[in-house]
Amino acid sequence: MREWLLLGKGPSYELIHHFDVTPFFVCGLNHVARERPVDLAHVIDVDVVEDCGEQLERNARYVVMPFYPHLNHRPTGRTLMDFADSNPVLRSLRAEGRLVGYNLSSAANKIGTSPVIESRCFSAEAAVDILGTCGVRRIRTLGIDGGRDYASTYHDLRRRTLLANRQASFDAQFAGIAKAARRHGIFYAPLHKEAPIRVFVDAEDAAALPFRVLDYSLRLQSSIGVEVVPLLGSEPSWLKVLRVPALCGFQGRAIYLRGPMVVRGDIAEVWDLPMRGCDFLHARPGHRGATDRADVLLIQCDRVRDKWSADALAARPLGAGSLPPGATAPDIPPEWSGADAWTRGRSRLIRFDRRAGNRWAAGWTFGARHWRRLLRNALAEGFVRPDELSAEVAAGRMPGALPRWVGLAGPTSDRRARGEQTARAK
Repeated sequence: MREWLLLGKGPSYELIHHFDVTPFFVCGLNHVARERPVDLAHVIDVDVVEDCGEQLERNARYVVMPFYPHLNHRPTGRTLMDFADSNPVLRSLRAEGRLVGYNLSSAANKIGTSPVIESRCFSAEAAVDILGTCGVRRIRTLGIDGGRDYASTYHDLRRRTLLANRQASFDAQFAGIAKAARRHGIFYAPLHKEAPIRVFVDAEDAAALPFRVLDYSLRLQSSIGVEVVPLLGSEPSWLKVLRVPALCGFQGRAIYLRGPMVVRGDIAEVWDLPMRGCDFLHARPGHRGATDRADVLLIQCDRVRDKWSADALAARPLGAGSLPPGATAPDIPPEWSGADAWTRGRSRLIRFDRRAGNRWAAGWTFGARHWRRLLRNALAEGFVRPDELSAEVAAGRMPGALPRWVGLAGPTSDRRARGEQTARAK
């Protein structure tokens, strides 16, 4: 099946001239259809139709819009057919069978039994959900970027449409895109970046909840598709690290994480770091109780084939907590350092003390409560099944009250659960 290329107005749109896009079906968001032919133009705001006019009709094979389009970035009570009656471009597209409607989550009313497409902030979220609903499983992108700017091609729109929906930045779209990708099983990645992000996790059991929740947290708002691989076995962590380049065929990059932990940011922030000639990067300790600097590593696999060989390690054996041989630098920022302390608004990663087993899951620190919220959401999405949680509790690996705390045995507030835990302690 041919892949789809999703085009937006972000800075990476300018890279399109470096790629042959003919193998792709192309979906263009909003004003993209004024610049180039697309198989599908996705438009939420009817203002875009007014802006593009005949260029939209000429360049788009099909145009897909909500049954209740937005006007000035707000839902309206007028239907797509109402707008088509008064707009010559939409009227022409409708007459030619090239205008397609769908139910958007922002609308108070729904039409027919068409699935409801979700979009919280930006049109890219809805576009990925639409394509996934239609069976698409691979999407590459250009111009779907974070930050606060457009490509120079769209400089004339900056004053009128740039973040006109009052979002702080385009970063807000990635959570919705990632949610649609999880729901439909979509591989999603920018065309100009190495993908997927390969994350290798030092884990005791791939079926255990600490690994499953970390896996979920990695996928929660990543702007690039993620492949999460557990590193199982009883050998020391430093030996597991050395397996990573070989598992990647000594090609490309890989990220190593030493759990238990959860991620609260876009792991692409680590993936995209410049290597500056290094073989691997390690975390730079933060100022608030940083943990082992080897807990988070970004590895350039093709550079360590000889340095991490059995002969090289025999000459220089490693100990617990040691960094592998090779050129390295502490260039992973402190917010990714795996600090046990949490700094609101900065920390991207929360690490738990593995020496405590899984007792931290019953704690009342910010990290423990956030872990339980992630588990609750993973259960709601079907990423983790209730029987998996029950099996962990039955085996004694998780607190007996955990199902109740995450809402599986009736509503129980954190305050009530904390009171029950205190009563048991007494």
